[in-house]
Amino acid sequence: MKTIALFLLPLLLGFLYPTNRPDLVHTAFVSTPRKAARIATGADQVSAYLPYLKGKRIGMVVNQTSIIGSKPSVDSLVSLGVNIVSIFGPEHGFRGTPAMALRLTMP
Repeated sequence: MKTIALFLLPLLLGFLYPTNRPDLVHTAFVSTPRKAARIATGADQVSAYLPYLKGKRIGMVVNQTSIIGSKPSVDSLVSLGVNIVSIFGPEHGFRGTPAMALRLTMP
């Protein structure tokens, strides 16, 4: 009787706790991960906010990590016709290059 119980226990647990995970694609022999959906940042969704920027004078707070796609956000928006009049960035420059930075002397 113990042998039958020990044999049936894994089957019973398999029915009670199935391994059907939504993040896996199950085939006859293998479970493979589903392809992840592409995540789009707010900056990459230009078509959603570009109409609000057109015809206005825009100031931006940016640093060297502010990008749209693979281009700096300032360059991307200027190429789309946005009128950027002010750029606020860190003391090392919004592009991150010391040559463009303002040299400050501390007393």
